[in-house]
Amino acid sequence: MATLARNDPATWVQEQQRERLIAEDFQRLQQDIANERAETDRTRGARQQQAFSQAWGVLGQHGIDKPRLRKIFDETTKHFGIPEERYANIDDPKLVLILQAATRYMELKAKTADATRKAQAAPRLPAQRQPVPRNERVAKQIDARFKSGKARMSDLAAYIHVNKL
Repeated sequence: MATLARNDPATWVQEQQRERLIAEDFQRLQQDIANERAETDRTRGARQQQAFSQAWGVLGQHGIDKPRLRKIFDETTKHFGIPEERYANIDDPKLVLILQAATRYMELKAKTADATRKAQAAPRLPAQRQPVPRNERVAKQIDARFKSGKARMSDLAAYIHVNKL
């Protein structure tokens, strides 16, 4: 540019103006890009805030508040080894409900093993009394009626049938 300024000052002035116009256009484009990024960030933030409030509405219906959510995350981390950073952007309440179900399942599984161990260590129950067969029960009832003197004709028929006379 220094050579152009010495040899042809008019061309040098035109070139300087062209460079200035290009720089201004470039700055304007950069400003437009920055404005678009800021607008995108604002809309994304608004959508995330809306999704976050909807998620808390659903979780609130299921009785999940922040301390309970913390407990769910801690239990899930303990059982499955999921890093804490994965929980930073959960905005779907279904995922939280799935995590809650998974932790409940793991707790039940642990209790099942404990209950099985206790059941095996428990003393055995005495053998169940065998039920009296129906024919013997009917025969005793009929005998009792005959002994009491209140037997009827149908009792006699039943006695003959039971004893196969």
